[in-house]
Amino acid sequence: MAASEFPFVDFADLAADGRLLVAVDRAGGCRKLDTASGELLAELELPGAVTGGAVFDPAGDQVAIGCADGTVLRWAAEAGGAEAVHLHAHPVSSVAISAGGALVAAGHADGSVSVQVGAAGDAMVLDANAGLTVGFHRAITAVDLDDAGQYLVTAGRSGVVRLWEVSSGRLVDTLRAAGTGVGAVSFDPSGQAVAIGDMQGGVEIRNWRGGESWKFAAHVDSVLALRFGADGRTLLTGGRDCVVKTWYLPSGRQVNEMRHLGGWIRALALSADGSEIIAADGGGSLAVWDQIGQVISARPTAFGPADDIAGPADRGSPTWRAEAGRFAWSSLNCACGRGAAHVPHDFARLVAATTDAEADGAGLLDDVETQNMLFESIVPLMPMAVLALSDEPLSEPARRTVLELILAGVSGDTHYVEQGLGRDGLEDLCRDAIRPHAVLFHRLLQANPTPREATLLGEIVRELG
Repeated sequence: MAASEFPFVDFADLAADGRLLVAVDRAGGCRKLDTASGELLAELELPGAVTGGAVFDPAGDQVAIGCADGTVLRWAAEAGGAEAVHLHAHPVSSVAISAGGALVAAGHADGSVSVQVGAAGDAMVLDANAGLTVGFHRAITAVDLDDAGQYLVTAGRSGVVRLWEVSSGRLVDTLRAAGTGVGAVSFDPSGQAVAIGDMQGGVEIRNWRGGESWKFAAHVDSVLALRFGADGRTLLTGGRDCVVKTWYLPSGRQVNEMRHLGGWIRALALSADGSEIIAADGGGSLAVWDQIGQVISARPTAFGPADDIAGPADRGSPTWRAEAGRFAWSSLNCACGRGAAHVPHDFARLVAATTDAEADGAGLLDDVETQNMLFESIVPLMPMAVLALSDEPLSEPARRTVLELILAGVSGDTHYVEQGLGRDGLEDLCRDAIRPHAVLFHRLLQANPTPREATLLGEIVRELG
């Protein structure tokens, strides 16, 4: 498996009862899976780029997929192919579908929202940013339909959240004024309240009929997924901090916090009897917890990869591979949003590199760290890097990039997301892993390194004190 084949799940959804998962990767693969077994049930060959998500209808029978050409694909997996519903000329940025697929709604990159009833006739187009001066932040990032298909909620990067009557296109209410962008919205089962998750980790519940609202700080980064329980009193939230939380409403009291996935949380569900919480992340991994937040299972699905440390070449000493095998990479956080399952394979690719292009650090630089801000997956990479420097016949390009990774670890700072999750001091852990091997770096400095390597080695030695 080439490094590029580790999927990044751009969009995913779980059926309301958690039985089924639909996931779309950035290479254009769309798959439907059984969550209990991980069995691949159906695949769809997509005609173009997906930009607006893939969501189940309330019964889990149909999937709506939002595309870059302004169309929505309505896919009943058992029927094989998908029906294209042309809604608008602008790329779809969010999508919703009613029970049975009779009603499709899509938010678009230009700030409009289109609604199609049935398969015939022109779509109704609404201006969700009417009366606003929003500049570049026009895209409608989240839409949802109530279970009866009577009302539509729209939200976007402008932060504005609006409620519409579907039959007439009438604006019923503006639930939230311009401000922090919105990452997810969801109606409660009664259709009388809307949950709003913003891009700073906040969640707001608005009862649009009664006028009440509740706000609470849920996550330390963007909220990407919301799901109400059948009783309307339980709310699941998940986001870019890779955490799933359960809340009791309307008090906003946190019940559980679950951290067994390493990728951004893309989809959430509660089992039909409410006994299990299910979540899918951006690496195609799936986790299941009981009501009190104890993990039942956490594993890659048939969509996502298992931890792979074989690499593209059988070369050199196995010592760093043994070190890599000590860690559950799928559960470690990474900047890329898919978890760190790809990291050992990408490191193997780097170790085997012989050219600058092959030693570009893909999957490592700007993944385990970004702009010198560190994520937890960089910590186990430090001893692996030392072992590779000590025991592997590295090429000059590979050795240089390995040194760059080590320098990032010992000179960086913990990313604010990791700090918010209680994982501060990652740079200290990296230094602690590297410091016992300081003699190795001094020896490499004396071995006539290239000017670039000498600079990297010198900075590493200085950071170690």
